[in-house]
Amino acid sequence: MPRNCQSRGSESTKSSRNFFVISQIMKIHVITLISCVTFISFTAARSETGPPAWSAKPDREITISMVPAKMAYDTTLLRVRPGAKVKLNLKNPDDLEHNLVLIKNDPEDPQGERFAAQCIELGAKGPKLAWTPDSPRVLAKSGMVGPKKEHKMFFKAPSEPGDYPYLCTFPGHSKLMRGILKVGSSDPIFSNLSYKVYAGEFRKIPDFRQLTPIKTGNAEWIDVRTLIGGEDGRAILWEGTFEVRTGGEWQFYLGSDDGAELIIDGKGVARNGGNYFFQVRKAKVRLEPGIHTMRLAYFEGGGPEALSLVADLKGAEDMIFTPDITAKTGARRAWAGPKIVKLRKPDEALVFRTFLRGRSSRSIAVAYPGKVNINWSADSMNLDQLWRGDFVNAASNWNTRGGGSHIAGKDTVSPTGGMVLQVLESIDDPWIDYSVGSSRYEKDRGPEESKELINYGIPHPDYEFKGYELDANRFPTFCYTFKGVEVEDHYCPTTLDGIEALKRTLVIRGNLPPNTHFLAGVKGDFSKLPDGSYKINELMAVRIEGATPLIRSSEARMVKPPARKTEPVKETRKELLVPVKGDQTIIVTYRWMTAGQLDQ
Repeated sequence: MPRNCQSRGSESTKSSRNFFVISQIMKIHVITLISCVTFISFTAARSETGPPAWSAKPDREITISMVPAKMAYDTTLLRVRPGAKVKLNLKNPDDLEHNLVLIKNDPEDPQGERFAAQCIELGAKGPKLAWTPDSPRVLAKSGMVGPKKEHKMFFKAPSEPGDYPYLCTFPGHSKLMRGILKVGSSDPIFSNLSYKVYAGEFRKIPDFRQLTPIKTGNAEWIDVRTLIGGEDGRAILWEGTFEVRTGGEWQFYLGSDDGAELIIDGKGVARNGGNYFFQVRKAKVRLEPGIHTMRLAYFEGGGPEALSLVADLKGAEDMIFTPDITAKTGARRAWAGPKIVKLRKPDEALVFRTFLRGRSSRSIAVAYPGKVNINWSADSMNLDQLWRGDFVNAASNWNTRGGGSHIAGKDTVSPTGGMVLQVLESIDDPWIDYSVGSSRYEKDRGPEESKELINYGIPHPDYEFKGYELDANRFPTFCYTFKGVEVEDHYCPTTLDGIEALKRTLVIRGNLPPNTHFLAGVKGDFSKLPDGSYKINELMAVRIEGATPLIRSSEARMVKPPARKTEPVKETRKELLVPVKGDQTIIVTYRWMTAGQLDQ
């Protein structure tokens, strides 16, 4: 049976709770929240009893914040001088715990992927070691920084100029949470760089004179990820000046997904038309020492976003304008082939926090023994997808922010499609699938009602996600509250007549308001089968134990609206609902209708 998931509400329970564990490994023991502050020496990469003597007067003070729900640092390039005394302020407003580990560069592992794999191999020792191995590559480490916590980190930069990767080593995080400490001249390459972000449906570089930006500001350098954060339908215009210290014929490398256009000193240098995959354009420009103007335009139509701009000249230091340098290095090509995650053990589950394409941004994918897999949404607190066979293809996550993982198996079914619980004052009330907020921005001049409406997901006020616990077989129990009542959601693979199935146990620990219902299925046929189960479609059926379900036809409201949609999507569908009162356990069994032809 699932264990009781304690609330995060009091400090006394925080140290004994497992929080939202994101894992790529089989052996992860209980994760404890580490909130103490450690001070780091660069040369020894070890904790100190207190801050160094120079802590009040560092040569450079930097602040990095974790981006909530995005699995990213808000800063992906740091510049310091050789030997500089650095104070690094880490802020974690996220619901997950993170860390920051600075490592030596390795030409065979420039992004730290092999080092991240060593961290995963710590297994059961990982939590105690804050997922940081005793490695000569470690230069500085923060320890785990808990949700809503801050941390101060002190270190001396190395004396050798170069690029030093930093990353979050918690299993699964490093694919998205990483950056570069550039040791050399700390002077920013730009002296006055501004940006403007636009929203719309873009298939080419737009005429920015006809558009009104939704966001403006200044930046030290060009970083597409921190400005649009995975949103499709965005265009950005950067304008500024940069200094050239060595004159000559510079080779520029412009790579983008989707389109980009580079203009220097008023002249077009390179242009990517936007073929919806990463392409590189090269161009040579003669630049004299001094200040030059730059204008860089970019648009993201859909899918993964990427922008890389680097320039080199023999005998001179490269000019790096973006955190992604793969336009020059070609590292992206090394990951062009699919890398399917097939990590399984006979009796253990694999939990993987990821971005599954087309699904909730807070997806938690789980691979169970027997090649049964689920995607659970921390937005809707509900089961989102079931499939059998291989787990996920996560290769694209290594390409800057990545294009999101996708399912590598087959026979995928989406049995539910919205918030797990709802109070229906009338049985005809529509089911609210997702919690959505809206705002308008000035795409064109005119009255308020003419401005385009943007819809976006927001936390539902009735729910609070509490994380999850892992049992001895690493099976997660998802924990949340609905209107203050604790709920646990546990899954276990099984078979029925030799065919794959999944048993779901929903435990409600408290009294729910009258007329509360549990959404067990949507868009199904829901005809009753001889064994008492209900047919979802030709692939799957569902059986309910512990309560009596009802079937209704309903118009769902706000069914996962796409961004920039003027009106919320509505649809008429059948729903399988279970009236619930609380202090009860409901068993739901999802079974495939036929034996699968699975990959071995």
